[in-house]
Amino acid sequence: MENLQLLWMGLETACSLPNLISAIFGAIIGLVVGAMPGIGSLSGVALLLPLTFKMNPTTAIIGLAALYYSNMYGGSFSAILLNIPGDSPAVMTALDGYPLARSGRAGAALSTAICSSFIGGTIGIIILTISGPILAKWGLAFGPAELTLLILFAMTSIGWLLGENP
Repeated sequence: MENLQLLWMGLETACSLPNLISAIFGAIIGLVVGAMPGIGSLSGVALLLPLTFKMNPTTAIIGLAALYYSNMYGGSFSAILLNIPGDSPAVMTALDGYPLARSGRAGAALSTAICSSFIGGTIGIIILTISGPILAKWGLAFGPAELTLLILFAMTSIGWLLGENP
């Protein structure tokens, strides 16, 4: 029950006027930056980060998150219309979206891209909200021995995946 109260308080905070303005501004900038080929979502966040230094931290994070998520959709503009992916995830969008645009169905391809982006982002946030506290408790239980074994496992896995040709 306490988790639902905390989620409700977070929703109230996110729906305040400065936070909504920050989200709208971040989403517009994210669409513009995402449509530019070669500038990915992390670069867009890095470009906007200096503007957030004097802002309320909650407002800044909401704006940067809106920029990041709208950038994922913005990358599909150039992928669908020009066959030039705006960022890495838009490569697969270009394979299906550009032929649709060439056949006169660019609107259908763009609307499918925005629906897919929204559904995927929403499912990801729900999974993160549910699994985050569980993973945090599990991660805090790690001591030096577990961390050493985890690092050793990671290095061994990398070596195994690379094989004889690093």
